[in-house]
Amino acid sequence: VEELSSGMCVALQVSRSENVDKLVDDLREIAGPRDPEIARVLRPESLRARFGLDKQRNAVHVTDLPRDGPLEVDFFFHLGDFKTHEAQQQPQRVF
Repeated sequence: VEELSSGMCVALQVSRSENVDKLVDDLREIAGPRDPEIARVLRPESLRARFGLDKQRNAVHVTDLPRDGPLEVDFFFHLGDFKTHEAQQQPQRVF
């Protein structure tokens, strides 16, 4: 948890209209191997090779499974909206 909260976070929702089923695989290709040292050897132009420090601080997170993508989008982009929406739906008590 310390690594996850140790610095800034930039969250991106990536989508496309064609080859949707390959999106996660393509993003994982751009990210490179999880270990930046391995990435520097195998995929020197990948994001992890260029910006990763070690296995824990590897510069980028890409969802593992396509079905997890919507859950992660909800976590980063809609959680606050959901709470606000949920609160608006609750009847307000006035005393």
